[in-house]
Amino acid sequence: MTQRSWQKKLGSLNVVTAASPDYLEQHGTPRTVADLAEHSAVHYFSSRAGRTLDLNFAGAGAVSEIKMKGNLAFNDMEAYVLAGAGGAGIIQAPCHIVHAYLEKGALVEILQDIRPPAKDISAVFPQNRHPSRKLHMFIDWAASLFGRSPMLSRLNELTPSARDVTTKMDASLEYQIASF
Repeated sequence: MTQRSWQKKLGSLNVVTAASPDYLEQHGTPRTVADLAEHSAVHYFSSRAGRTLDLNFAGAGAVSEIKMKGNLAFNDMEAYVLAGAGGAGIIQAPCHIVHAYLEKGALVEILQDIRPPAKDISAVFPQNRHPSRKLHMFIDWAASLFGRSPMLSRLNELTPSARDVTTKMDASLEYQIASF
């Protein structure tokens, strides 16, 4: 955000670190950031940043960026998550994207005590433009939706109804993992 704009926080995007049970069985489960030196990651290539993204962890009041070895990189989130679920390595992805994989057991969350920091989702406006009342109402409505959305909450805060919704994706998810 620049000095010439204002923002209203709508919600947070929570991210988890995960790997497939097969990967963890073969390589062991990392318990600390230092353990990651013995593991491989599936890398996510950000076209916005123009590079692969490092894994981020929050602990002891600081955020650490960890560079990991790995042979695969994707610029498509679905392919990235499918590679992780297929056993190619450790991934970090938004909770709402990997939730069904975690529920089905295709991915297992690791390093839960040092989860990556949540990323704010905000509406941003130029300071010299005053949003209309309708726009303010829309932003308030969107903020209330984000606030009630279990898919944008920490996984351990999901309600049973959110779990029921994601399990309806089972057949599609099993097919995608099996065909990876």
